[in-house]
Amino acid sequence: MKSQRSTRAEQARTLLAFIETHERLRPLALRELEQWRAAATQVASPRPSPHTIEGARYAAEQARRCEETYLRAEAGCGLLRDAVALLQREDATEGRADISGRARMLARSRFLSGPRS
Repeated sequence: MKSQRSTRAEQARTLLAFIETHERLRPLALRELEQWRAAATQVASPRPSPHTIEGARYAAEQARRCEETYLRAEAGCGLLRDAVALLQREDATEGRADISGRARMLARSRFLSGPRS
């Protein structure tokens, strides 16, 4: 059976992998967002055809969706970073508790065994 410490370490590694993936994909997401925004603002002539107007509306909707997805991913990564910090803090706390528990056990065993000659 896995210890809580190894489970937390595994969870932290998984969360860090998600964050790393987001960091790598961030430039691509921003580029896509800018392309949709640019497409939404381009109208070919002073009197655009209904087809051009519909294309601009579609691009504007895609830009809005892209931006929402990007912002949700950013917020999610913030939550993941918080979760990793919490896991690491719990791990450190448990580590200190383990050390102090072992020190108490050692001190107790020495006390019970009496003075050494």
